[in-house]
Amino acid sequence: MRAALSELPEFKRLQASPTADRDKRGTLIVYIAGGATFGEMRAVYEMAQKYNRQVYIGSTHAITPRGFLTDLKGLHL
Repeated sequence: MRAALSELPEFKRLQASPTADRDKRGTLIVYIAGGATFGEMRAVYEMAQKYNRQVYIGSTHAITPRGFLTDLKGLHL
């Protein structure tokens, strides 16, 4: 189940200052196989803000609360 575009959080791009050390450290790419929750996306965003890094997050899909519950119903234990 895919999240509607209106459900996805908006993240702003970090503005680089002329003396930013970020260019020396590189860009961080985070990929979460199996889907990422909005909480995980937010944690990566906050980490990018804290360390002044450009971070790209990717995943197979966004996991919504409703989608998570639907997936749980489909489990056969």
